[in-house]
This record gives sequence, C-alpha cells and structure tokens, in this order.
Amino acid sequence: MRNKEKQEFWKSVNELLPLLCERYPKTFFPKGSMKTLPLKIGIAQDLMEQNIDIKAQAIAMFIKQYTAKGRYLRAIATRPWRIDLKGNPCGEVSEKHRNHALKKLAARQTRKEAA
Repeated sequence: MRNKEKQEFWKSVNELLPLLCERYPKTFFPKGSMKTLPLKIGIAQDLMEQNIDIKAQAIAMFIKQYTAKGRYLRAIATRPWRIDLKGNPCGEVSEKHRNHALKKLAARQTRKEAA
C-alpha cells in the first residue's frame, strides 16, 4: 500500500465508529460512552455481509481495534452475554475470554503503575 492509500485506509477505519453507531445503535456506542457490550463472535463477518459499501479490511481492522480497548475488555470481564448487530443476546462470554480480558487489563494496570 502506498502512503496515500494507507492514509485513506486509516481514515476509513477511524470513521467507522460513528457510522456503525448510527446503523447499529443497540450494538455500538459513541466514543466516550460508558456503555460497551461484548460482541458476537464473528460479528465482523456479519458487518461485511450487511455493509458491502465498506471495505472488508477496514471492518476487520476496526473490530480488532475496538475489541482491544479497555472499555471493551471490561465489558468482556463483567458482562455475561454477547450481542448481535440488533443488540440481542446471542451467546455467553466464555470463562476463557473473561480470563483473557482480566489478564490484559491487569497487565495494562501494571504497566500504568510502573510508568
């Protein structure tokens, strides 16, 4: 990818949250919102199928970034259910995923305290 293409790609990724909040208001919440819910496993594929106007790579990168955020990890650690694009429960958060989120949050806290 050339520099201009990279810039356009990252711009499209960064513009996805407001768009997804508008299209799926029960699933995605604006930046700064205290509400975040665990997403259905495979939700990126669902987004790709329903949003053919958005590049699949941008959706994949957005989901990767979104699910790495502290507020998302806290949701995985504390909420029992995952949700689909309509905001409906569609599966439980596994103990494995909960533990993984707790470990990531603990590691971040340790790094923060060490700084």
